[in-house]
Amino acid sequence: AGTYRLGKDREEGNAPHTVRLDPYFMDRDEVTNERYRKCVADRKCAKSRVAKDNRFNGLRQPVVGIRFKDAPAFCRRDAGKRLPTPDEWEAAARSAEANTFPWGDRWAPRRANVAGREDGHAQTANVGSFRTGNTLAGLRDMAGNAAEFVSNSGKSGRARGGSYQSPGEKTVSAM
Repeated sequence: AGTYRLGKDREEGNAPHTVRLDPYFMDRDEVTNERYRKCVADRKCAKSRVAKDNRFNGLRQPVVGIRFKDAPAFCRRDAGKRLPTPDEWEAAARSAEANTFPWGDRWAPRRANVAGREDGHAQTANVGSFRTGNTLAGLRDMAGNAAEFVSNSGKSGRARGGSYQSPGEKTVSAM
């Protein structure tokens, strides 16, 4: 809970603004294939589009290639959780300091799994592999690796944080 300074770009429809957020919790990690497969087995979620692609289906890798409608279904099945709102996700990723990236204001190589091979990964990496890229609160992989869904937010989109395909400088926490 608290008051946060969010937004970054008036031209993109998200001018800097202040929001007050009620208490909420976020999982520390992205959803792994191992956790998501339980939702598929329970017939609450559809299989990922890349479920048979060995590059993306390791148990500790984040689930990718799922439909947006399966993300809330997974959350409900996982102890009655929900997707964060765009404001909640941004506040968690930026911390109270309103950082540009989860770890601070400057892009730093090897703190996130992003485009290129400098970080040692051509595809998604196991969840939590980039601990120097954690937020101040200890949330992991909020930049790169797999983009995270937020609740449907109209014009501002549904995914945040960029992925293993994103240029590092584009994985900013402010949207």
